[in-house]
Amino acid sequence: MVNASARRSAYAYRLVNMQEPSSYYGPCEVCKNHVSEVFMMAEMTASPGLNKRMEGYSFYLCTAHLFGHRECLIGRQRVGTAMDAVSVVDASQSVGKCG
Repeated sequence: MVNASARRSAYAYRLVNMQEPSSYYGPCEVCKNHVSEVFMMAEMTASPGLNKRMEGYSFYLCTAHLFGHRECLIGRQRVGTAMDAVSVVDASQSVGKCG
């Protein structure tokens, strides 16, 4: 059985403000309603490596990326996630737009 502190650090999340409404990305994938400011959430799991240099996070066996309201996406995070394991970024800083 996994103890609480190990479970808390087992998952990390990245929330990206896509800076577009649901008319561009579609409705919230959680509640199916219109979104004025769409966020994308990526779930990652701790990936212990064979040595310290190999440790990190992986998308293996994680929830696919979800799009929707910030509050809906945070509500879909696994119980016990430490808030310091959640990073919020602006799409204009990290994701190029196509088109």
